[in-house]
Amino acid sequence: MTGGRFNPDTMDQTRPESQAHIRMYLDMLETTWLADEREWILGKEGPSLADIHAVFVFEWVFHDPRMEGAVPESVASEVTHLKAFARIHRFRTSWLSARLPDDQSLETISSEHAISTILSSGWAEDGGKVDETDALGLKEGQEVEVWPLDSGMDHPDRGFLGRLSTNEVMILIQSRSSKKLRLHFPRHNFRVQVVKG
Repeated sequence: MTGGRFNPDTMDQTRPESQAHIRMYLDMLETTWLADEREWILGKEGPSLADIHAVFVFEWVFHDPRMEGAVPESVASEVTHLKAFARIHRFRTSWLSARLPDDQSLETISSEHAISTILSSGWAEDGGKVDETDALGLKEGQEVEVWPLDSGMDHPDRGFLGRLSTNEVMILIQSRSSKKLRLHFPRHNFRVQVVKG
């Protein structure tokens, strides 16, 4: 998730930057959200979506056997980031206890069923507006592309600008059934650009 195509030949060159980002985000958890000894990000009795977003990368980096040794203890450990690592452990314990028993499984639906369900939904948020003071200078209805700045950058979504704010961009796309869909993206780590031509 480094903003470029995966290249195993350059992994050793980019590893220090990745480790610096891991430490930076652990420091942020340690000194802000978890500084007051709360167990969960929003201070509630159990994990929330905020906790999932705040921990899933750390859970992967520090608990996936394939990632062993990716972050040396001198960069981040239970000693350097006590509260953050306790939080990762709490989340992991909660997640493992919430998993379905081995004799149960989630229902799998087909792509066609998912598409049909989405397109038949009657609910949608208000369109919102395009902030004309935004530094990009974009206008409502312009054809734009939106893509993440990490490993998903090769597959931009294209549509017509419906909302642009400090935190969000929304584009309208035409489905095969002629129904308009609203795709929402965060502004953080996403790029929005006018389609040329």
